[in-house]
Amino acid sequence: MSRKRGFYGADHHDQEQELPPHLRYRHAHGNPTSGTGASFVVGQRWMSAMEPDLGIGEVTAVEGRRVSITFQSGGCVRQYTKENAPLKRVVFKVGDTIRTRESQKHTVEEIEWENGLVRYKTPDGLLSESSLSDTMTFTAPFDRLLTGHVDTSARFDLRMRLWALRFRLDKSPVRGFVGGRIDLIPHQLYIAREMTSRCVRRALLADEVGLGKTIEACLILHRLMVTGRLGRVLIAVPEALVNVWFVELLRKFNLLFRIFNTETMEALAGKNGTANPFLDASLVLVDQTTLVSNKKAGPWAVRAGWDMLIVDEAHHLEENGPAYRLTAELAKVSRDILLLTATPRHHGDRSHFARLRLLDPSRYSNYERYRRESERHRKVADVAARLLDGIELTKEDFVALRSFFGGGEDLLGSHGQALAQNSESARRRLVAELLDRHGIGRAMFRNTRAAVGGFPLRRVEIRPLAVAQEIAEEIHRSAVTTNPKEEASDYSFRDDPRIVYVAELLRSVSTEKVLLICRRKEHAIGVDEALRRLVGYPTALFHEDMSLIQRDRNAAWFADAEGARILLCSEIGGEGRNFQFVHHLVLFDLPPDPELVEQRIGRLDRIGQTGAVIIHVPYVKATVGEVYARLYHRGLDLFAGTAPAAGEVFEALRERISELTARPLYRDNSWHEELQRLIVEAKRRTETLNKQYALGRDRLLELHSFRPNEAAELIGRIREADGDTEFATVFGELLRARGVLIEEVKGRTWKLWSATEIDEYFPGLRSSRPMVTFDRETALKHEDYEFISPDHPAVSGALEGFLGSETGNAALAWWPAEGERELLLEAVYIIECVAPPGLEVTRFLPPEPVRLVINHRLQDRSSECDAPWSPPLESVTSIPALDNPELKRRVLPAMEQRAVKCAEAATKGAIEKALAEVRRSVGGELRRLVALRKNNPAIPQEEIDAAGERLEILEKVVAGAAPRLDAVRLILKSIQPPL
Repeated sequence: MSRKRGFYGADHHDQEQELPPHLRYRHAHGNPTSGTGASFVVGQRWMSAMEPDLGIGEVTAVEGRRVSITFQSGGCVRQYTKENAPLKRVVFKVGDTIRTRESQKHTVEEIEWENGLVRYKTPDGLLSESSLSDTMTFTAPFDRLLTGHVDTSARFDLRMRLWALRFRLDKSPVRGFVGGRIDLIPHQLYIAREMTSRCVRRALLADEVGLGKTIEACLILHRLMVTGRLGRVLIAVPEALVNVWFVELLRKFNLLFRIFNTETMEALAGKNGTANPFLDASLVLVDQTTLVSNKKAGPWAVRAGWDMLIVDEAHHLEENGPAYRLTAELAKVSRDILLLTATPRHHGDRSHFARLRLLDPSRYSNYERYRRESERHRKVADVAARLLDGIELTKEDFVALRSFFGGGEDLLGSHGQALAQNSESARRRLVAELLDRHGIGRAMFRNTRAAVGGFPLRRVEIRPLAVAQEIAEEIHRSAVTTNPKEEASDYSFRDDPRIVYVAELLRSVSTEKVLLICRRKEHAIGVDEALRRLVGYPTALFHEDMSLIQRDRNAAWFADAEGARILLCSEIGGEGRNFQFVHHLVLFDLPPDPELVEQRIGRLDRIGQTGAVIIHVPYVKATVGEVYARLYHRGLDLFAGTAPAAGEVFEALRERISELTARPLYRDNSWHEELQRLIVEAKRRTETLNKQYALGRDRLLELHSFRPNEAAELIGRIREADGDTEFATVFGELLRARGVLIEEVKGRTWKLWSATEIDEYFPGLRSSRPMVTFDRETALKHEDYEFISPDHPAVSGALEGFLGSETGNAALAWWPAEGERELLLEAVYIIECVAPPGLEVTRFLPPEPVRLVINHRLQDRSSECDAPWSPPLESVTSIPALDNPELKRRVLPAMEQRAVKCAEAATKGAIEKALAEVRRSVGGELRRLVALRKNNPAIPQEEIDAAGERLEILEKVVAGAAPRLDAVRLILKSIQPPL
């Protein structure tokens, strides 16, 4: 996966494109040289220093300052900039044994160079380097040992501990779930687990407002990226939400997306405008308006192709509209799709069907057939609701059930008697069977607040404030102006009664924190200046002109018990930040958009809030603020609770509302009647829509969307990973080995000190942000701390950097033990599969270290000489035996060959175990899908085909695993130290 400045992110240094599943699994022995001094030529062979598990790549294109390298065994193409490419040139030496793609062995007799390419002269003729195998097993550690280029024994031990840690992390069933700086919310994690377990991931995430659809999408995205199943991702969101997504992805998941706007695309397209800017980054975030309105942007995005497409606020996709048509084209070139909306049936059932068609055109091709299936599903859902509520089923219900199960009597034989005895377990078994057979939820997830529970109460404080007409006029014009600069110069908050209200609130709530949100940064700054003149409490600002680091620091200061009493935010404060520790929210002004108001309230009204949320709405009479306050409160019921109909009702009345707010309200009272009529009409529409939503509640879909027991099991495993002290210990050793000093502040929170830039070895850690914590709760309270987990790019990057280097792969040691004098070769082999990252082969056979100890008599002493050594080994710089030519020429190579045989035997056992797990897990899921499809057409044949293909390729990849020598240590066992 791509890296940039320590984040899982998009950049032009390292892009990936999946290849067709045409894989080769051959192995050869040899000794490569490395370096990036030579120029790149098509046909050359190179290795990735950061991702050696991709095998040996071949240069397939050199264009300008970029080079494309195809890793056939890794199943991908990488693009690098020539100057900074983390690559090693592969050139074998005379005497090496090389192997071709046809698995034929040859010995190198002579090397020829021609135009930057290598040809190897062998007893069987000349071989071009492009004909060599795509995978190699190198013996460089052994060569370093023989030539005396060794590291300390401590470095060798650290390398072994790092391999053991990496094996354990790769094998973890919660890999990719532990890294998010988030509360562990059961329904969110359940959806993420369910989606990432599929081979094809296309779904509508339709949880109600405040349940965290963005987090669900990020969890899915993050897990797939960490496990290597995603390379290219396009996220299209409304313009107002671009910053929300950017912050959520970066701050909570260390995913660095590149924001594309018109200027960015034009710059990347070049002077001639011919280059496709969407090929310049693999993780792209773009606003939907730009994507649709820019005539070049849409075609560029479609031609680029994507692993995953995410579309937020998908209810705005109207069938046959330009945004819908473009999304349909993007869906054709995207393997996975996530559509997000809190109102899936916005604009009616037909629009909902159209959005489902984006996910699966073959499944949702006929609207009338869909309506009939939906009606049958509604009946199933009604029966499920009665089963769950313990209500006795009617004859009509049993008739319906017979039709659901194909009209057979088997249903009554298996369930009828137990149901007749009112058995709760029978009811739940039947509901589970209904879920599998008739759940429309394969394409849709929808959780409701009523089903999830755990939300705080809301209290609303509406405060009308009277002022002189000239002040009301200023405030009104300030609210309706579309020119922030004009507003900032013309309006002062000095006489604004809302400032006095906020000051009185701060005094009345004692030491409690207050979050204030207003529409513009100019407002936030002006309110801050005016408030400081009235109160002596510390305040903090939060707006878009501040850097992300400064926002983090101000948010952390606000969260601190001794920090700021009030945080004054522009609208950005309602986007992507959560403040569950705050109970008082001041809506200083109100935007002409109910969804933005819901976003503001959602910063506090979330799962995890410990008390009631008190919403303060001060408004100045005879201004636009009064119109919105009264309409939102009395007409849309927006403040007291979630208002799923608010957006639709507001949109229907928008023209009348705009006409009213454009009037000079401060001059007379003639507008009151029109406002009252609007309130009455809005209330009527809201009540009607709310009743429709309540009647349409789908208990079966809710059950599909959240299974608490399975979620609890997943959370338990994540908490186990959170509490892994061994992980923190080994990571601390790695930090110290790279020269980083650690000061333990408290518990599992450290302050790091380094004389150089920390991110040189630990991508994502910055000297400007030296505080790190392994504790999730601490990370949630302190946004300026780095949350270190096995998923953090600093961990994966540091492990790749260390284990991909020569550090610690050759060492000498003295073992001051009693007994016969011996020469021991400790060899560590890594059992590896070279496979496309998206195959997730590490779930079954991650790179596994195999430690072997062979003595000079070629006896396997691994079990007797188990680590840790007793007495401990002592590092030495030389062993006299290495000066013996006969030992170097015959004995040590024989010891190494004995170790190879033992490693191959261990590999055979590991392969058999991994194959059994592949067939149990992947094969079992395939069998389940085949069985379910017989009764549930919502399971597409494409998903079954993908699962079958995945099983076949996994079996081939795992069967082709081979041991690779990673590190060696020569040990002299003697009472006396070597001279």
